[in-house]
Amino acid sequence: MGVRTDGQGRNYLTGRLHEWTLLRSIAMDEPWTADELTAASDGP
Repeated sequence: MGVRTDGQGRNYLTGRLHEWTLLRSIAMDEPWTADELTAASDGP
C-alpha cells in the first residue's frame, strides 16, 4: 500500500492538513497570506 498523492506528487494527507490549518487561521483571525491560500488550492 503506497502513500496517496494529490496528482502533483505531494502527499495527500499533508496537503489536507495544510488546508485545514490555513482555514483554522482564517477562522481564528490569525495571520495568513493570499499566497498561502492560493497554494492550498487544488485548482490549476
